[in-house]
Amino acid sequence: MTRAILASVGVLCASAFQPAANQPSSNESDPIVYLVAGGSVYHRKDCISVAGKVLIERRLSELGPGYQPDSTCKAPRRSTASPRPITSTTEPSDPEVYLLAGGTVYHQRNCAELQGKVSIPRQLSELGPGYEPHSGCQAPKRAVRPSPAPVSTFSNSGSGGAGRTLPQVSYQSSDGTLTVTVESRVTEANDVWWKYSWKVTIRNSGKRPQIVSGRIEFQDADGFVIETATVPATRIDAAAEDTVTGFELITTASAVNVAQLAGRIGQPKE
Repeated sequence: MTRAILASVGVLCASAFQPAANQPSSNESDPIVYLVAGGSVYHRKDCISVAGKVLIERRLSELGPGYQPDSTCKAPRRSTASPRPITSTTEPSDPEVYLLAGGTVYHQRNCAELQGKVSIPRQLSELGPGYEPHSGCQAPKRAVRPSPAPVSTFSNSGSGGAGRTLPQVSYQSSDGTLTVTVESRVTEANDVWWKYSWKVTIRNSGKRPQIVSGRIEFQDADGFVIETATVPATRIDAAAEDTVTGFELITTASAVNVAQLAGRIGQPKE
């Protein structure tokens, strides 16, 4: 009887320490997978596809939707269960993102692409239009803001600044010996400045050479001066014509309001 009782106790003790066959390990729900730097396919550690390569270790839950399992080693697939509810209904209006030196693609902090590399943190609002989000880690995209209505004060209004031409201005000096023609158009434009290239043609119908100089005024539609360009002193021989060229950079916020020119080269005839 005593031996039977002891045998029963031994069986119970052994079964108490036996792991349940169907109980998953702590890592099965979020296994470790392996990536090659820059790749979007993840593998098991012993996968022959990545043998001899430097691998980046990640939890499966850390990878964004842009990453896919390798079919060769049958890497684990992510659960298709519904995602956990988000506790906050709002996202940061200006999240922090990360860049590699010299790169134009930004990432989330835990992106596998940044593993072992020096990354530069930036607020998303600090990045210009040339930067793009990394699809692998699903970096946040910038909100698309509606474009402002175009300001059209030019004689040949159209979309964009480059190519817009201001009305030509011609006048004579007070003594009638000089005829001055001023022309200008936008030859380059970006979000910071517009480049107004200008050309001044001066004809001297007098009997002796003249040295002339002055300035060009870039005005708004009401005649208020937005910017000026200096025309350097130029010698014009008698009965001759000469051309002076240059350009003026005007900030975009002001450049869109330029509507007309005024020449102050010599004394305009009243």
